[in-house]
Amino acid sequence: MGNAFLLFEERRAWVRSRTHTVVFERDIDFDRFAADPTGHVDHVVRIWLAELNGRRAQPSAYLGAVRVSGRDGRVSRRTFVRVEGRLRRAGGVARHTRALRAHLAAVGRDARELATA
Repeated sequence: MGNAFLLFEERRAWVRSRTHTVVFERDIDFDRFAADPTGHVDHVVRIWLAELNGRRAQPSAYLGAVRVSGRDGRVSRRTFVRVEGRLRRAGGVARHTRALRAHLAAVGRDARELATA
């Protein structure tokens, strides 16, 4: 696992908590929902521990998904701790934890900037 790294996949989802409605950005109606003020757009970050296999990234362990709030850019501490624990059990090292924190912080900053724009 010496050449392991974190692999991220980011998606956006429009969420209306009151009715438990979620519309992902791959849906053709996403843009219409994103403009609807009764909900908000969150960022969903799926995370894998991966290794290079030749020139391709080969995921070796799925660590989970983290939702970054589109309103304030926050990540649930409970969710983060769960993913961080999976990372350690899968053989991640301290540099992976730092990379995970840095990536989620950047997504949170982007979410806050989009919310205030």
